[in-house]
Amino acid sequence: MKKTILILGTASAFTLGTMLISGCSNSGDNQSEAAHEHVDGEHHEHSHDEGDDHKHIYTCPMACEGSQSDKPGKCPVCGMNLVHSDKATSSKSYRMDYSSDPVQIEAGKAATLTFRPIDESNETALVPLDIVHEKKIHMMVFSKDLSYFEHIHPEYTASGDHIIDVLAESEDYTKGRGLKETKFLSGGDYIIFLDYTPSKAANQIEKIPIKVSGKEKAKIPLGDERLVWEGDGYTVKLGADKDFAIKTSIQLQINITKDGKAVNNLDTYLGALAHMVILSEDIEEYLHVHPMESETTGPDIYLHTNFPRESKYKVFMQFNHNGEIHTTNFIMNLKS
Repeated sequence: MKKTILILGTASAFTLGTMLISGCSNSGDNQSEAAHEHVDGEHHEHSHDEGDDHKHIYTCPMACEGSQSDKPGKCPVCGMNLVHSDKATSSKSYRMDYSSDPVQIEAGKAATLTFRPIDESNETALVPLDIVHEKKIHMMVFSKDLSYFEHIHPEYTASGDHIIDVLAESEDYTKGRGLKETKFLSGGDYIIFLDYTPSKAANQIEKIPIKVSGKEKAKIPLGDERLVWEGDGYTVKLGADKDFAIKTSIQLQINITKDGKAVNNLDTYLGALAHMVILSEDIEEYLHVHPMESETTGPDIYLHTNFPRESKYKVFMQFNHNGEIHTTNFIMNLKS
C-alpha cells in the first residue's frame, strides 16, 4: 500500500490508502523549541556559509515522509522545524502482520492478539522499533460507531512479536487499564490503529478491522457538535485559534478546570501533557495529536493539526491529573 505521511503537532492521520501524521510547531508565548542534541551530547549550530562544503541533512523529528532537506526549515508535511541529523530517513516499506488466538474473538472471552512488524524488503528480519512517547507501539481500539475507545500498548517479546492479552469479562486487569491488556465485552465491529516507527524509518500507521462475535450493543449516533466535556468534577473545553476549516493548520486549545478552578498542575502521560486521537465519522481519517511543548502544566494545552476533508470528527483526549488518567471526548464539525 502506498502511504503518504503528514505530521502536525506530533499527530498521525490515516486516510484508507493515505496516511497523515500530525506534528508540533511553535506558536504562542508559552511554546518552546526542543533542543537539537547530537549523539555525542554536544549542542551546536551548523554554519551554511559558502565555504561550508559538508552535505547537511535535515529531517522532521517525526520522520515525515518527504521531509528530508539539505538545509534547515519547516517540514513541508507538518510545519514542524526540521532538525539536523546527517542521516537519511529510510524509504523502506513496512506492514504489521496480525493474528489472534483463537482466530474468532468472542465477546467476554479471553484471547491473545499478536502483532509483528515486517520489513517488506526482508520479511524474515526482525524490525527494531523506536520508542516514541515512552512506547514502541501505540494501539488505539475503537468500536465502529466510535462510542468505545481505548489506548493501550502491546508488550514486546523476544521472538519479535508484540502481544496484547484480551481478558475474559470476569478477569481483573493486572495493573489497571491502559497498559497491555484489553477486554471485548460486546460483539460487533472494531477498528484497531497501530502507530509505530521502525528504527531510521518514517512513522507508520496500520489500520486493522476486527470482528468480535457475541451480542452487540445498539449503535450510538455521533450526534451534534459538542466542544465541552464534563466528568469526574472536571470541565474540559475544546477551542481553536480560528474557525474550524479543512486543509489548513489549526491550533487547537484545551482548557481544563476542576470544580470551577483552573487545573495548572497536570502530570505528563506517556511523555506529554495530553494525547489526542481524532477520527472522521466514517473512520477514513485518523489523527494522533500531541501537545506542543509548553512551559506550563495547564490549564491550557495547545495542539496543531490539519483536517483533510469535510466530516464530523470524534475527538478523544486523555490527560493525567493527580495520578489518574481521564478520557474526554468531543464532536467537531469540519467544513470547507
